[in-house]
Amino acid sequence: MLLRNNSLVEEIQDSVASNISGGVTANDFNGDGRSDLALIRPVPGAWQWLIDTVPGPAAPPDGIPDIVRNYGVPGDFLFTGDYNGDGSTDIGFIRLGVGGLQWNIDTDLDGLADIIQNYGVFGDTPSALNRFP
Repeated sequence: MLLRNNSLVEEIQDSVASNISGGVTANDFNGDGRSDLALIRPVPGAWQWLIDTVPGPAAPPDGIPDIVRNYGVPGDFLFTGDYNGDGSTDIGFIRLGVGGLQWNIDTDLDGLADIIQNYGVFGDTPSALNRFP
């Protein structure tokens, strides 16, 4: 287990290929000030995000995902963070694009990039807090 930016991140290892095959994180995805749970797992041709938001101030997560989105594809570098300053955690991926690294950030968790930014060149190693595979 790794502690990154005060969030517990457990990276699940694929015992055959020794590649990261998914991950879990606790972040505030709905902006209510409480940590929510997210599971990221590979599905054919995509990364699937399963987010279980905490329903109320005293209630624990119920173990049923409230948000399920396919966002990113195998080979993408996945990350989370609040990139628009609204107090809610956004999901994103970095992909090698034309001329360098392309950052794709979904700020409203609808499975579509709201922010697309080219930042970095070939050979750069992306570094973002709360990063996954």
